[in-house]
Amino acid sequence: MKKLILIAAFTLLTASVSSAQDYKWAIGGHFSVESGGVSVKHKFNTQNALEVLLLKPEWDDGFIVNVLYQRHVPVISHGFNFYYGFGGHIGEWDDDFALGAAALIGLRYKI
Repeated sequence: MKKLILIAAFTLLTASVSSAQDYKWAIGGHFSVESGGVSVKHKFNTQNALEVLLLKPEWDDGFIVNVLYQRHVPVISHGFNFYYGFGGHIGEWDDDFALGAAALIGLRYKI
């Protein structure tokens, strides 16, 4: 029981210390009905970021690469950010060449 309490305390302490630090790089997953993939984000500062997503359709051998510029604006309280951005994508989808523009908007909470 003492080991469990020590491990839990260490985990909480580590999590609270790491959450106080801002990040430069992030890796994530993207899952939807139509596709799945991975994303890599680089934050240049607290407001500007660049994200690259590599997506693969669930039913096809194609792929899409999205490159998105994001602008983050703090809102509501500490940890909440409104973000918006734009970019483009290129790839192959349903055996056709895909090229296009993309826009995004959202609300993020950092745990």
